[in-house]
Amino acid sequence: MKLLRNGEIVDMPWQRTDNSVAIDGPVAVPQMQLLQAGATPVNDDWVALIEPEDDPVELPQTALSRDAILIDFPTFTDGRGYSHARTLRQELGYRGELVAVGDVRRDQLEFMRLVGIDSYQCAADADLDDLTTALTELRPDS
Repeated sequence: MKLLRNGEIVDMPWQRTDNSVAIDGPVAVPQMQLLQAGATPVNDDWVALIEPEDDPVELPQTALSRDAILIDFPTFTDGRGYSHARTLRQELGYRGELVAVGDVRRDQLEFMRLVGIDSYQCAADADLDDLTTALTELRPDS
């Protein structure tokens, strides 16, 4: 998968895990797994993955101290991730990178930017050049 980050297309650095199998390299651990009693991430290179049914207010402090948090948008029509991003920025004061993952489309980019999302996992069938152009068109300084 590819990630649109700082106007460039890069490889997605994190692999999703259910925390049951050791994975080399950066992993995205679902919030539900992080909240289980005694749960520890499979390695030291991890970030939290917030899914639609999660409440970001319940994130462990260790997740909020990480450089990035991923927010899942499983379908184009599921907008709960916007609320999660806003909660992280405004209520919890999170200043790290917020990454939208899942079914991210061109039409969502401006709304995602407005709630504080910094980077975007590109949908498998997305036109990467079009997404990059869209971000340039949407920047207030362009």
